[in-house]
This record gives sequence, structure tokens and C-alpha cells, in this order.
Amino acid sequence: MDTKQAGSLIRCFGCKAYNEGNSKYCLLCGSKLHKECVDCGTKSADHLALHCTECGAKFEVIADRK
Repeated sequence: MDTKQAGSLIRCFGCKAYNEGNSKYCLLCGSKLHKECVDCGTKSADHLALHCTECGAKFEVIADRK
């Protein structure tokens, strides 16, 4: 898995930079750091995840940039 949370840091899937755990976008490249389930609103930092871990809904394909 390329996107990793280590304590209060999250690693960007795109450029691999470490960001604060509560960041929404990467401070270096601007990529989104979380996916959000459209059914239940659960956020996932795992960009390889295909389904929500809370409700099982399939994640929609999202662009890396806002």
C-alpha cells in the first residue's frame, strides 16, 4: 500500500510526501489525501481501496487533484 498513516502523518499517494494526518490535500503536489464514501461519508486514506470499510459501498473513481 503506497498511502500510509504513521501516527499523525499521512503519506501522499502521488508524490510520497508526508503530511499532517488531518490534511485534506498534499502540501507539495495538491493531491487529495482521502477518499470519501458517497453512501456513509467514511474517509479512507488508502487510495488502493475499492470499497468502504464501514458500509461496503464501492468507491467512485476520483481525480487526484481538487
